[in-house]
Amino acid sequence: MNIQVGGHLPSHVLPSIHDRDIDTGALTGQKVILSFYRFASCPFCNLRMASMVNRWGEFGEGVQAVAVFDSSIKELKARMARHNPPFEVLADPNKTLYNAVGVRRKKIMGFFGPLFHVRKALKAISKGFIPRTLSPSKLGILPVDVLVNEDGSIEHIYEGRDGGDRMNLDEIIAWAKS
Repeated sequence: MNIQVGGHLPSHVLPSIHDRDIDTGALTGQKVILSFYRFASCPFCNLRMASMVNRWGEFGEGVQAVAVFDSSIKELKARMARHNPPFEVLADPNKTLYNAVGVRRKKIMGFFGPLFHVRKALKAISKGFIPRTLSPSKLGILPVDVLVNEDGSIEHIYEGRDGGDRMNLDEIIAWAKS
């Protein structure tokens, strides 16, 4: 990874589904949950987004979430309309922030990762979250969750082992409330 605990997020301006540009380097003043997802139609990503939205009230005051997807803003707006997230969702189709942070890709785990999460994959598909791509560059992205303190310093980095592995949501909520 190109970021580390104690460091700061790189500054990149990306478009949000809420029709504004967000500078990731200016995310200070409150706790931030910065999450890197794979692509807009990723079943695991959509299942996580649904959980984040459904549990958003548990996060408490003084925290913001920012989700980043390897998708165009048009596709992202279309997919996220179903979730109606109360937080920022950014499009990074050129992977500028992914590359600056050092989000890794493992093509093999992208294809075989769902085998490790059969129940989660079936749950996502049963909810209508069907992938619209088989692109190795998109499927191979490993999810990353970054927890940033109010002063902009990184407190924790969690890199998934495969496309379905993310930091435990209960742990993130506990951190947000601390």
